[in-house]
Amino acid sequence: MIENLNNFLRKYNYRAGIISFSRLRELEDEIKSFYEDKYIDGAIYKLYLSSFAYNIEEGSFEPKSVIIIAAPRPQNRIYFNIGNKRFPVIIPPVYIGQRKLNQKIKAILDCYLSGTGYMVLPARLPEKLIAAHSGLSCYGKNNISYAKDFGSFFHLTSFFSNIDCDYGNWYEKKELENCQDCRVCLKNCPTGAISTGRFLIHAERCLTFFNEEPGNFPAWIKSESHNCLVGCMKCQIVCPYNKTFIGRIEDAGEFTAEETEILLQNPPVEKLPSSIIGKINLLDLEDYTGVMSRNLKVLLEKE
Repeated sequence: MIENLNNFLRKYNYRAGIISFSRLRELEDEIKSFYEDKYIDGAIYKLYLSSFAYNIEEGSFEPKSVIIIAAPRPQNRIYFNIGNKRFPVIIPPVYIGQRKLNQKIKAILDCYLSGTGYMVLPARLPEKLIAAHSGLSCYGKNNISYAKDFGSFFHLTSFFSNIDCDYGNWYEKKELENCQDCRVCLKNCPTGAISTGRFLIHAERCLTFFNEEPGNFPAWIKSESHNCLVGCMKCQIVCPYNKTFIGRIEDAGEFTAEETEILLQNPPVEKLPSSIIGKINLLDLEDYTGVMSRNLKVLLEKE
């Protein structure tokens, strides 16, 4: 089934992987062990890893597998107008339009499975791990997922399914062969989050973590480190494996001079004009409304 699905998905330039539903307990234990063995900081675990749901609502259907889909995504560029200057900022591939893309992928799968008796339901699972264990992707030294033909420029989404899957369809997670003797991302990481002594990065030091959470940046983060409105691209833009994909940048939106001025004043979210809220929602950035002003300011100061 998964081979036929991949043949179908080629026209969309998507890739699919699959694991047995019964493997999810191992996956959950693997995540917990990272935390219990202190490889993952408590704040990181609570924010990003503690809310996964490893089952579906009773009565939906009997899940037999988890399907993971990889869809290529570009970097995105948003413009802010300040005076007579148009100021571009970059947003990494995994932020803008992800909800709409998830809906599109679900519709494609529903169409493909129509009339077969098989079905899918959206899941909230550790998708990088599932992609690695399904053989769909490998990890870079920066702990980011890499897939053939996409580099690290892709979006992952997962689904519970009643499609049969062999329990043995499981691969040990591994690092890209290209990464074994390479230190480029490690040297370019502005916060020292990547190290050679362990498989996981020090996520509690990653600029993405601080860029997504409200509050003041730690004093030890240098001003020249900032490079994106949210997230960070420092390790990906220098990665030799990404050389073919790094030029993929799409313009996603623009804020007028008036809107930019309001954002820089950092009013409470409920005080933002509907025009700004509408654009933020259209970009799928509503989860980051509270940090946009702070992040934009540090990028402007860097200029």
